[in-house]
Amino acid sequence: PPLQVLPSLAVAIGLEEAIFVQQLHYWLSNPKVKGRIDEYGNKWIYNSYSEWAEDNFPFWSEQKIGRIVRSAEEQSVVICEQLNAMQRDQTKFYRIDYEALNALLDALHRSNLNDGAFKSKRSHRSSLNDVKMNQRLPETTSGADAPNLPIDWQIAVGEEIVQHDQFDAQARDAASLIDFQCAGAGDLALAFMRERRILIPQSRAKGNRKAAREMLEMGVKPEHVTEAARLLIGRNMTVTDLFSVVRTAIDIANKPPEAVEMTRLL
Repeated sequence: PPLQVLPSLAVAIGLEEAIFVQQLHYWLSNPKVKGRIDEYGNKWIYNSYSEWAEDNFPFWSEQKIGRIVRSAEEQSVVICEQLNAMQRDQTKFYRIDYEALNALLDALHRSNLNDGAFKSKRSHRSSLNDVKMNQRLPETTSGADAPNLPIDWQIAVGEEIVQHDQFDAQARDAASLIDFQCAGAGDLALAFMRERRILIPQSRAKGNRKAAREMLEMGVKPEHVTEAARLLIGRNMTVTDLFSVVRTAIDIANKPPEAVEMTRLL
C-alpha cells in the first residue's frame, strides 16, 4: 500500500517523523497483524531497522531510520521498548503514545487558531480608515528589565487599545506539552520562557520534562527558576532551556535566604 502522511502531523513533528508514525499507526491498527499486547491492552509492533528499511522505507538507510525513530521518541510520540524477557534478545517493540500525540496536535491547533485570529483582525484593522494610527502604543515588558519585543495589536474603532502578546500564548502551549505526565513541569517551563523570552521547541519537550521533574523533586518553584535564569544571565552564561538552570534553581530553593543573597551579590 502507498505511504500516507497527514500535513498537520508533519507540521507538528517533522515530515520524516510523520511518515514513520503514520506507517506505524497503519500496522498498529491492522487487525491482521497480531503484534504484542501488553498487560494494559496496548498493542506493540516489532521490527529491526533493516526490516523497517526493507519492508516499509526502502528509500531510507538503517541509520536514517534510527535517527527518525529517536526523534519521534524524544518528542514523546513513539515509545520503544525491549519487551522480551531474555536480556540478550534485543528486539525492539514500538507503539504510539496517542495521548501525547493528541496533546501535541491540540497545542498546534490552538496556536494556529491564534495566528488565524490575529491575521483576520489585522486585515479588518487595515480597512478602517477612521482609526487614528498615530496614537502612542504603550510598551510591554515581562519583569522590570525585560527587553522591548514585537507585539501584535488589536485596534477597534472607538474602543480602548487592547494588547495581544502572541508569545505568551505560544509559551503556554509549549508548557502544556512539558507538563504532560509531569504535573508542575509546565509551570517551571513557563516561568523560564517568560523570563528568557524564548520558546522551548516541541522537539525538546521530553528532555525539559526530565529536567523539570528533577527540580520538582527538590522543591523548586517557578520563582526559583526565574531567579536562577536571572543569575546565570547576569554572569553572561548561556541559558537556553530548563537544563541550564537545574542546579542553580535547586540551590536557590534549598539555601537559606542569606546564602541566596550572597550568591546574587557574587
